[in-house]
Amino acid sequence: MPAVVADTHAIVWYLTNSPRLSPAAAQALDDASAAGDSILIPSISLVELTYLVEKGRVPAEARKRLVKHSPNRAVHTSWRLWTGA
Repeated sequence: MPAVVADTHAIVWYLTNSPRLSPAAAQALDDASAAGDSILIPSISLVELTYLVEKGRVPAEARKRLVKHSPNRAVHTSWRLWTGA
């Protein structure tokens, strides 16, 4: 089962339907979501997203959607992907 890794900007832009997200990135996230594949998000992205919501730079709904769609944990961590651990 393939997975897609998204950084904070990509996931925020995806959750807010921002035109700043490239068509290729939007398609990769849409395809993963439709296929039920994992979208891996670094843990720090939840912290960054919370900060952006608190500062009024991102709608609170984006954070709510991220948490709502994360299975039994805040976010997936992609550390193992980067370190090979």
